Amino acid sequence: MSSAIEKNETVQENIDLRKAIAELYKVWKFDAIAKTIRNCFKRGGFSNQTDDSDSDDEEAILADLKEKWKTVEGNGRITDDATLSDILEVDAELLTASYPTDEEILKSLMDNNKGQENDSYSENEDVIQPKLHRTEMLQSFETIKRGFQMEENVPNSIFSSLIKCENFYENLTTRNAKQCNITEFFT
Repeated sequence: MSSAIEKNETVQENIDLRKAIAELYKVWKFDAIAKTIRNCFKRGGFSNQTDDSDSDDEEAILADLKEKWKTVEGNGRITDDATLSDILEVDAELLTASYPTDEEILKSLMDNNKGQENDSYSENEDVIQPKLHRTEMLQSFETIKRGFQMEENVPNSIFSSLIKCENFYENLTTRNAKQCNITEFFT
């Protein structure tokens, strides 16, 4: 579909929200080039350009950048051994996020356990989890569905199974919520 849009062809296909999100993800992650993005903005009326020339292609941008580099280099602000790629990639290896190490995770867990001193608990005892409230369960189903909708290539059977589970739980809780006669327990 993205190749048809790139060639300015009309796409005659029914698209639901899930397909649209998956296609957008694929395009932005793998297929998008600068020309495609410019064409989209031009079609949407967000571009000031009226001609169809490719004056803003990557080579023109690079040439403009090299001109600016020569200006900066001429002002004496850059050392002789620095190159354009050195300046452009100065923060390429900058750490922006990291995962905690095993030691950090252990320390965090140990600190949490110190605050929750529970002498009666031993490792052999099972912890009894409280029963979840009906709204928490239904919200959990919704969260799982949304999570799968954000993924690609999830078969529809997953969604139908989730819906069956949700319906079963709703029927179970509404059946238990009905007022019963004592005779119903003995039939």
